[in-house]
Amino acid sequence: MTRTTVTLEQARDRLLFPALDAISLNSRQQRLLINTQTPEVDSAVEWIASLGQAPYNLPGEEIRAGLLFLQQLIELNRAEGDHARTVAETADRLAREAEDAADQGRRVRDLARELRPHLRVMQQRSIAQDPIGYRRAYRSVLRAIDGVPVEKLLCTFMETELRQGSFGLLSRIVEEAREQEAVS
Repeated sequence: MTRTTVTLEQARDRLLFPALDAISLNSRQQRLLINTQTPEVDSAVEWIASLGQAPYNLPGEEIRAGLLFLQQLIELNRAEGDHARTVAETADRLAREAEDAADQGRRVRDLARELRPHLRVMQQRSIAQDPIGYRRAYRSVLRAIDGVPVEKLLCTFMETELRQGSFGLLSRIVEEAREQEAVS
């Protein structure tokens, strides 16, 4: 199975907006089929019902047959509207998910930008060479990752942002922090 990425704009432009237009058109169709909210004859049901009155005076069975056809149209229209709403709800969810993913990517990128200089210091210096600088960088990393979910810290996007060496160091720090929490 191939995985396709849907952007926020695609979800809105190609799915949500057409589905919302379909719901609007469906609602207008429904009012043309049956509209008992107004006193005038402005729907097919009211028009067929009026055919039994003067000057037309059609027999009741013909009116019932016309109303039966109309009832079927109303049911199809209602089903069509339900499907259009399902598409709109799905498109709305996809658009929200795409927006959330974009926000998540921005947050990961910002966190990586914050972590990068501290991880670089830790990679370039050993604790023996510069214990103060190394510990300061280590504490800065711990402060930056405090409260951030592990999944976000170790996601593929973070790995891409930090590159291999820095990501490996971050992974070890996260693992150490998790072990320390388990001990505490």
